[in-house]
Amino acid sequence: MSDPRNPTKVPTIIKGSLDRKNIFLVPKKIYSIKEDLGPLIHMIEKAEDAASIEKHIVYAGKKQKCIDIWELLTAACKSTTRGTVRTFHADMSRKAKDDILQGFRDGRIRIIVATVAFGIGIDFPDVKGVVAYGMPSTIGQLYQQIGRAGRRGDPAHAVLFFNKADNTTHGPMKDIYKADCPRKAILNHLGQEAPDLHERCCSVHNTEDQDCIFTADTSEGTENNTKRRRPRPKRRQDTDNEDRLEAELLMLRDEWCEQRPELLLIGPCGIMSDDTVERIKTDCHTIHTSEDLKMVKCITGMSEHYL
Repeated sequence: MSDPRNPTKVPTIIKGSLDRKNIFLVPKKIYSIKEDLGPLIHMIEKAEDAASIEKHIVYAGKKQKCIDIWELLTAACKSTTRGTVRTFHADMSRKAKDDILQGFRDGRIRIIVATVAFGIGIDFPDVKGVVAYGMPSTIGQLYQQIGRAGRRGDPAHAVLFFNKADNTTHGPMKDIYKADCPRKAILNHLGQEAPDLHERCCSVHNTEDQDCIFTADTSEGTENNTKRRRPRPKRRQDTDNEDRLEAELLMLRDEWCEQRPELLLIGPCGIMSDDTVERIKTDCHTIHTSEDLKMVKCITGMSEHYL
């Protein structure tokens, strides 16, 4: 900070810590929207009114992904909580955006599913959690998304969902998910030394944080019977290739929707469900022709045009 009255004076540098100690970081691998966001669904299902739903922001990379997540969360709402989940993206009118921001501010809206359009200048002090569903393009963008939570200093959480295929897409970002401590990796990338570990650092060091719905140990289960999938045993095949195949299938599914607007009525999962993508990935070593592909369970209903 320079003194305009004395421009030759050596400026004073004020440097603060970028570590938000009140935000608990939870890195997770993507499986399916319904499974991954099960804790949010369960919270919505239990809520009797809007105030019972803790404020969350869910970031997704594409507008269609936002719509898919919004549909899933909205389906869990009761009549008393209808309208508490909204989407936010660049294609919305200024008035629609302002209405959503005001609703989030006054508490009528509790969960916003957004693209990066919900960005700089957005400041709500009472956001309990942020979900980054998919890797942002930069670590700086990820840090900004994380920073939307717990701005009053209250305990908050940020859940960082990733796919292994992301590692080949965004170079520096893979360090976050491969690191022993995501907080340390983020701060180091931003040019700061990570402080000593503290109790609410991340789920790598503390697997059950009772303030975080994504790690808290609950015995009551979910109404939609969502169960955590057991990790598959490691196989000798090249799993990196399988993950790349999964990423390509999901991208192809999104491209179909973008190229044919009428498909937006059924959404990407109506063309090729997450279960179908998983089945193709699992059986990929036996698929050599389109006829082989038709034999895969769950794919027989797909149009010849797509096969």
